[in-house]
Amino acid sequence: TGAVGPGFNPLPPWPMRVACSYLDRDFGIGMTGSVKDVNYTVTLGRIHVGVDWTIATGNGQSLTASDIEDSGVLDLAVAVAK
Repeated sequence: TGAVGPGFNPLPPWPMRVACSYLDRDFGIGMTGSVKDVNYTVTLGRIHVGVDWTIATGNGQSLTASDIEDSGVLDLAVAVAK
């Protein structure tokens, strides 16, 4: 990261650590496959998203409200928003 202004003025690492502190925990996200080949599956609880280049498919239509709440995805969304 760099400061705004002419030239490159590197910032110390603490601003990024503070800005991302809400994300500094294990949300239980799993991944199998190959990021290099852009062919992988991401899981969070019962939420599954398969990625194959430009196509992402998920099981969202089959999830219940309880599945979504239990997955922790809402906690992740709050942490990202902060």
